[in-house]
Amino acid sequence: MPSGCGSLNDYLRCFETPLAVLQSPEAVEYAAARGLPVRGVILNRYDDTDFLHRDNRDMIPRLTGLPVLACVGEGQASLTLADE
Repeated sequence: MPSGCGSLNDYLRCFETPLAVLQSPEAVEYAAARGLPVRGVILNRYDDTDFLHRDNRDMIPRLTGLPVLACVGEGQASLTLADE
């Protein structure tokens, strides 16, 4: 963890971009309650052949009001996000 980033709140604030990797609507609520900017959700270990993964991808924007920015597959070595 970078120096000066002792708590989760501090750690998230250490990033230059207001983007946090989140796993659930509760994580979005946690960040929002602490004034941390969130642009969207990134799904990790995503498998498009799994119905529950696809359902999560579709439901997270409905539950959070935020887009799914990327779906990262198991073993995927890189991630590219589109610029706004």
